[in-house]
Amino acid sequence: MGDAYLYTAYLRERDVRYTGIDFNPAFIRNAEKLGIDARLEDIRSSPIPDSDYVVMHGSLYHFIPDHESLLERMLRAARVRLIVAEPIVNLSSGTSFLSALSRVATSAGRGTSSERFDAKRLEAVFRRFHDRLDQTLESAGGRELIGVFGPSADA
Repeated sequence: MGDAYLYTAYLRERDVRYTGIDFNPAFIRNAEKLGIDARLEDIRSSPIPDSDYVVMHGSLYHFIPDHESLLERMLRAARVRLIVAEPIVNLSSGTSFLSALSRVATSAGRGTSSERFDAKRLEAVFRRFHDRLDQTLESAGGRELIGVFGPSADA
């Protein structure tokens, strides 16, 4: 959920039921002030609620090296689509002062992580779920890689 931008910019005016889940109490407080159904949970261990759409935006790297098991759990929870958008061009992937500052700014409350995905590695992760992968595309400007996953063939 992070700063709730997806909801405030794109979903608030639509007829959708949205639940944001985050590990960071500051994000939850902010979301609640905006009137969002927000839950303080650690999805590494908490169940992911069944939903039509499950969206993870810019956060998969927080779960390295367990990102694939999390993707499996999100796929099981998504009745219609799982959408994962992850940066593949990262300011934090370097040794400069700006890189170090970026790692601190993007911390999920568990310390900084210097490990991020590049396009090749993230494409390989998405391909592991080829039976559900509908499409892979880059965001405008090529900063993010987006995987769109559908229901399994036996669903």
